[in-house]
Parts: sequence; C-alpha cells; structure tokens
Amino acid sequence: MLESPYPTVLSGPPRASRILLPRDMQQHHGHERHEVAGGGALLLQMGQGDRFTLCNDEGGQVAEVIAARLNGQIDAALIGQISNNDASGLKTLLSAGATDPSLARLRSGLAVRGIDLSKAGATAVFDAATVAKSSVSFSANEAGWLIIAAPGHHMLPGEQTTLTPLTLSVERATPRLVGKFDLPDPLADPLQDIRVKSSTARAYFVKAGEYIQIIDVDGRQMTDFQCFSARKIDKGLQRPLDVTTSRTFMGHAFSKPGLHSKYYD
Repeated sequence: MLESPYPTVLSGPPRASRILLPRDMQQHHGHERHEVAGGGALLLQMGQGDRFTLCNDEGGQVAEVIAARLNGQIDAALIGQISNNDASGLKTLLSAGATDPSLARLRSGLAVRGIDLSKAGATAVFDAATVAKSSVSFSANEAGWLIIAAPGHHMLPGEQTTLTPLTLSVERATPRLVGKFDLPDPLADPLQDIRVKSSTARAYFVKAGEYIQIIDVDGRQMTDFQCFSARKIDKGLQRPLDVTTSRTFMGHAFSKPGLHSKYYD
C-alpha cells in the first residue's frame, strides 16, 4: 500500500524532459553489449582489465559464469569469483541442444580452445528468486575466455519457470582497433578463406553444394555480391543472379529453403 495518496512533487521550476535513447545508440568505442538468450550460452574473449556487468533483465533466470585461461584451463579466480557450481546447467544445454545451431557452434568453439567442461567450475550468480534488473559485475585479472550460460528446461503448463534473456555489458580496458577484430568461428571447415579489402572486389569459384559465409569484419560495410553460372560464362553469357527477377517469380522478398529456394538471372 502507498504511504500517501498524493504523488511526490519536486520543488522548483519546471524541468525539461529527459530524452530516452535505445541502449545501442548510447554505446561508444570500447563498450560492447551482448544478449544471452534464455536456454542459450555465449563464448567471449576477455582481455586483462576488462569489466563485465551481467544483468538479469526479467528476473528469475539462473546464470552460470565460467572463466578459462587462453590454454583452456578453467579458473574462476580469473574474474575474482569462486566456483560454487559444476556447470551442470551448461552441460545439460549442450547435451540436449543437438539441433540448435548456436549451441553446436559453441560446442565446437570450446573444443577448438581446449576448454573441457568435465573439469568445469562455474559460478552461479542468480537464482529463481532474483528480481528483475538485478546485476552483478566482475573484471578480468588476465586474458582468457568467458562463458555465460542461461540454463533451464522448457516450462511445463503448471510451472512459472520461463526462460528469459540476460544482458552482458563489456567495458574493454584496451578498445579493439579497427581492422583488428577477431573473426567469429566459421560455420564449417573452410575450403577458401578470402579477405576482401575495402574498395576492392575479388572473384572466386564455388562448386555446387558448397556454402558461402560472408562476414562484415569491422561493421558498417556495404557488400555487393554477384553470382554467375560457370556454364554460361563458358558460353560467353554474363548473366548474374538478379534479385528483382527472383523476387518477382518467387513472390518473396528473399529466397528461402524449400519451395522458394530458387534464384533467377
């Protein structure tokens, strides 16, 4: 109940309204914002002196934090924490998420970096009674890897255990320089690894059945992608893939898997 039926009135002259901006617009160089989906996990590289703030946006979401050295050795002391959990939530997510592409990439990323979860010592920082917008902060004592997991199981009809996202804010002690960003893990073992510098173009040959992954390394770079049929090129016909024709024939803005997985020149 309210202690008084009257609202609090601020004394003095009227004050200008405060402009509210999306959080992404408030970021500047050296600051990062990552969202850990409920039932998901995030692998992030950390440098010495980096500061992290983990926010429980909607409350009630359990979180597990794992820190590992660059050689893969797990040590909670890297972020000034102690192990109070065996990372059972993250292990359950990885074992049950065989069909989740993001968890599959996380599993391969852990293997590449030599991080063995069987020897994991995680730090549980939230529980089911945590209120919304609760946060915890920690910093990295040395360079390594940081894993944030938001584990849980699918909610049964009679339960109130909805999986909700976590927000991780990162303040880099040494902001990353343009052109020095680490590339994300490839979707598969690459057959070709081509770096296209700004204001240039590159041509490469792709066989049927191969996949193409295009990564905007430093961000805000427009990309023009042209695809030609090798058989038509051999006949002297330069007819690239045409987006407008494909949209007209398929009745969709973009082709997609299934019956609409066709492109036209």
